[in-house]
Amino acid sequence: MKKSELKEYIREIILAEISEKDITELNKQLKLESEEEPTEAEIKKEKSLTKAQTEYTKLTKELKSNVGKIKAIIAKKPTERTKTEELLLAKMKELTQRKNQLKNKFSNLEDED
Repeated sequence: MKKSELKEYIREIILAEISEKDITELNKQLKLESEEEPTEAEIKKEKSLTKAQTEYTKLTKELKSNVGKIKAIIAKKPTERTKTEELLLAKMKELTQRKNQLKNKFSNLEDED
């Protein structure tokens, strides 16, 4: 018996033993394995991303709500600004820096995908 004939014979025997139902079940199992649940690391990453997005949204809203005040403060000479205005200006600078950090974080995550 030639090698190719032997291979064909073995193939026929295997196919005779495996029913169509078995093949269908095997395909279902393979699909389920490929659609596995996310790992803990993926879940943590997603929660972290959601938290960062929420923070980013809050920062953006606060910055937008104070745009008029900031423009008015900046229009004044530094010597004419009150202490409260200086504090608000400093706070807005910090919020802007944090917003930019989050924006960079999002950009880095998009680059990874």
